Amino acid sequence: MIESPQWGRVLVSGAGIYGHVTYARDVPGSLYRAARAGFMRIDLLRDGRRRLGVIEVEKDGRYREAFARILE
Repeated sequence: MIESPQWGRVLVSGAGIYGHVTYARDVPGSLYRAARAGFMRIDLLRDGRRRLGVIEVEKDGRYREAFARILE
């Protein structure tokens, strides 16, 4: 996720394919970056807030939430 005055919030998830790994460049405003398989999820909370979760997936199917943030 990148936050900048020019673009606001930009979610960049990559290819979404296990085994497809490319370089994850550090861009000014980056809050999270990784060259790993996975996906992003946005949860709509009962109090009206939105929560972004980044889930990394391993070859054997195990997964973990690698990053989370409340979107304001």
